Amino acid sequence: MSQTQKSPVGTGPICKPENSPADYTIFDIEREAKAVMEAEYGPLDFMLIVDGKIHRFHVPGDRKGSDNGWYIFYHDGVPSGGFGDWKTGVHINWCAKQKLSYYEAEAQRLKVAEAKRQREQEQAERQSKAALNARDMWGRAHPAKSDHDYLKRKAIKPYFIRQQQDILIIPLIDIERKLVNVQRIWSDGTKRFLAGGRITGCFCQFGNIGPEVKIIICEGFATAATIREATGDTVLAAMNAGNLLPVARAIRKKYPAAEIIVAGDDDRRTEGNPGRTKANESALAVNGLVTFPEFCRPDCGCSDFNDVRCCRNSGGSR
Repeated sequence: MSQTQKSPVGTGPICKPENSPADYTIFDIEREAKAVMEAEYGPLDFMLIVDGKIHRFHVPGDRKGSDNGWYIFYHDGVPSGGFGDWKTGVHINWCAKQKLSYYEAEAQRLKVAEAKRQREQEQAERQSKAALNARDMWGRAHPAKSDHDYLKRKAIKPYFIRQQQDILIIPLIDIERKLVNVQRIWSDGTKRFLAGGRITGCFCQFGNIGPEVKIIICEGFATAATIREATGDTVLAAMNAGNLLPVARAIRKKYPAAEIIVAGDDDRRTEGNPGRTKANESALAVNGLVTFPEFCRPDCGCSDFNDVRCCRNSGGSR
């Protein structure tokens, strides 16, 4: 039957459905794929490139100048592709056709596999570059000064961290103790990781880790320093609530007999209390224990162990 011909039952011409995959132009793909992306991220101020290669983009709401987003779209065969965010791990696939034949499905599977390979290669290159930058930055920095504004405000010692001009350099290592990233902290408390560097499963370590050592896992550096000073135990700063579980799992896998305690933030003023929620989830997942700060009064603005200590030292004025 030709593409368009008279129907044998007199209902008008028989033809391909409008906007069938074979009729898709690159402009159709750009329009529809971008609409899906904008449903996830909001308005995007760039034109998509449909060439079967990984491209980066700035995710709305991320730090200015960052390019944590990625996308890849194909025009050959059934138009398809995917996009996501290296920072959050979001990954969404898109296809112009809902029901695929066996051969179309196989071709689509190969495209998805190729996109995954490109995405992982790109991520590995970004992480490798960030690790090299972290080691270079760490090597050029000097021991942090105890009179740094951030350290004084948090009432913590510099311990092992380093400093470049007025920027504190906090080392992040993986479970194999390789330096893979750094967190930079400015005097006003602004915090930045190196773009593209590993964070998931990595941590800043106080004390020694061993097969039967008590290990306390918390969020930020200041909280870790506070707990270390108060207990003398090994403390790992996971840097954020979402990384508590990956760090706890990495420790449990490496040291099955270790006692793991998750010292969570209590974000009682934030909807859903992410600090408390993630801490409980993490402790439960590795058969560990959990602890939270005890506030000096119900209406204080504290949320973590460092906040509480600073609040008590100031007579509860926070």
